This record gives sequence, structure tokens and C-alpha cells, in this order.
Amino acid sequence: MAALLVLVLAAAAPGRAQEDEILGVPAAPGLSDSEERVTLGAGSVLRALPDPREAIIASVDTAVELPVVERRGDWVRVRLGSLKGWFYTGSGTLPERPLVDPPPPGEPEEAPVDIADLQAVEEPGADRRRRVHELLGEAGREVALGPFAMLTDLPAEVRLGRIPVVAERLHESFRERYGMEPGVGPAGTVVLFRTEEAYRRFEAEDVAVAELGLDGHASSDLAALFLGDRTPEEVQPLLIHELTHLLNRRVFTTTPPPWLEEGMANDLAYSQADREGRLVAGTVGGRATESRRVVRLSGPNAALSRLAKAAGQARLTPLAELTDYSWSEFQRPEGRPLRYAESAFFLRYLLDADRGRHAGTARTWIAQVARRGTAAAPELADALGVPWAELDAGYAAWLRTQSPWSTP
Repeated sequence: MAALLVLVLAAAAPGRAQEDEILGVPAAPGLSDSEERVTLGAGSVLRALPDPREAIIASVDTAVELPVVERRGDWVRVRLGSLKGWFYTGSGTLPERPLVDPPPPGEPEEAPVDIADLQAVEEPGADRRRRVHELLGEAGREVALGPFAMLTDLPAEVRLGRIPVVAERLHESFRERYGMEPGVGPAGTVVLFRTEEAYRRFEAEDVAVAELGLDGHASSDLAALFLGDRTPEEVQPLLIHELTHLLNRRVFTTTPPPWLEEGMANDLAYSQADREGRLVAGTVGGRATESRRVVRLSGPNAALSRLAKAAGQARLTPLAELTDYSWSEFQRPEGRPLRYAESAFFLRYLLDADRGRHAGTARTWIAQVARRGTAAAPELADALGVPWAELDAGYAAWLRTQSPWSTP
């Protein structure tokens, strides 16, 4: 069995990660640029042989790019850590349970093997939850965090600042910002470890994120992070980022392009909240403190400051290139924090600049991607009716007008 968590944030060396480096889906570890890769969508399964009758040997919680080992028609064999399995890439629909050849005449018919029975043993989500309860120990408890369930070993007297009220209103903030309904009812589980040590033990047991020194990660319905020595104000944007990934899973039928997936998560994570807990579109959280006439920025404030500086030095990634990156290209270590910030603020440019000039068209395009996938949606520049060069110029000019500390 292989458990796979692939939406992650804040990749860094072990220890405290950089404050605003909120990251996303990594390519499989150890890949070279020359290796062929294939994207597996959420819910994909790997089989022992290229045959729908074969048992499932692993399932994938959310989209990930994996290296191709070999091909046979519509089947590809991919590598997931030390595991190799076959994935069906054809347009036809495979049966929901393994096929069973009819028995020879006179022999009793055996009941077909039900995939649900196999996944009852191998289903990675259930395995992770069992391990979470083990790591939390006797101090573990479950509490409501808005529409999310939270498992934690934090003492009841520990206060999480405004996190509960922001989580309570996150569905509303998401709906108002992107014009899509994330649904109602339970929206996933948050695991908030009291110590970094407990989180690291949980992280180390997963092949996709082990030894990466993350500040947190999220799968289809489970987000995990730790409090450690951070304040609730520092944890809040990290948690919003992960919860947005969970909400995206509820509205996108296929994995959106990386700039959009991470741009949406960071757009909300960067925002300040009003008194009622609603995230205020276009604002920038974090701190701006002055000491000896030197202003020090942190969190989203720092991200915007560096991005505006890059715009002034003409170091931004061209938008046609940024929006066309595959996950592996988007995750290249060099310049990665800037790409995440650029994606978030490009989305803000589309929704907020020039009194929302592009907002309606941008939301319509995002909804098309959510319903039908990127391949079925028009190219973004074509949908907007604006050439890429004009978008680049407008975005760079708009960035230079943004203050690295704005208030609701």
C-alpha cells in the first residue's frame, strides 16, 4: 500500500521554513528533466498489471505527476517512490470492479473481487487517520473548526486567535471571491499537532513528503500542520492555504493548472479578515514593523514587497509562460517562491485591477476550467480578449501601485 499526499506548503530545509513560501504539488522526488511524466488525476488507481482485472496496488488522493517506466497501448507503468504500477490513460471507462472470466462448465462460479474490499485494507486515507490518532495519543481530541473537523493534541485552554471564525466563514469567502459554490456540510479534516516533532513523525512516514521539511501538507480531505512556537497569526495564512486546496477539490472536476490552484490558495491566504471573519479581497496580511527607521515586513507583506521589486527590475515570469507551466516546471526550486507570489497576485490583477475590468470574464473562465478542465477551456488571453504582452505590461504596472501593507 502506498499513501500519497501531494498538496504541500512551505518546502524548506528541515526546521523553520521561510515565512511566506507557501508551496504546492511537487513532482515525484528524484526526477531529472529528461524523464517522461504523466499526470494522474485525483482518485486514480495503479494496478499490478495492465489489465482491469488486476488488483489495485495503490490509489492516489489528488493529482500528481509521476515518471513513466514503460507504455503498452493505453496503459503506462509509472513509478511512485519504490512502487511501480500500471495506470490506464485511455478515453474509455474501466469497470468499477475487476473483471472475472466465466468459470468452465461444471465449476462453481466464484464471487467477483470487490475493489471496495481491497481498499478497505489499503485505502490510504483511513491509514493516515489511524496514524494521526496514534501520534496524538491520549491528549488527542476532535473539535469543530467551522465546517471542518479538527484533530489536535493542543490543550483545551490554548486559544487559536481568529482562526476558528475565519474557518467558519471560509466557504463564504471562497464563494464571494471566485463565484463558485464549494458546497455545504463537512469539508475535510484538519490535523493541528502541538509540536513540530509529532508532525515530523507523521510527515516522515509518507513517501511523497518525507524528509522535505514541510510546514504542512494537504490531501483530498486531510490537511496537517503544527503550531510549534508560532503564533496563531502566523499559522492562520498557512491553514487558509491548505483549506482552500480542500475546497478546490469540491469545485474542480479535474486538477487546475498549477498557477491557478496555488494562486487561489495564496490569494485567500494572503488576505486579512474583517471583524466577522470574512477574508477581505485584495488586502495583504502579515506585519510591517518599524525599528530604527527600518521597516521590516513579514508573511504576505514580504511576498508582495519582493514581487513588486521583481516587477520594477523586469524579472517577472512572462504570463504566457507562467500559466502554461506543468507541475514539475512550476515546482523548480529556482525562483519558486516568486512564481507562487506572482500567480496569486496575477489572479488578484484579473479580479481587482481597473475596477474589476477583467473580473467577470476571469470568473467565467475559472468556472469553465472547474467544470470541463483546462483542455476544454479557451486559452486565458483569448478568453480575456487581451494579448499576453498587454497583460504582462498591465500586470507589472499594477503591481508597482500595490502597497506592501494594506488594510480592510
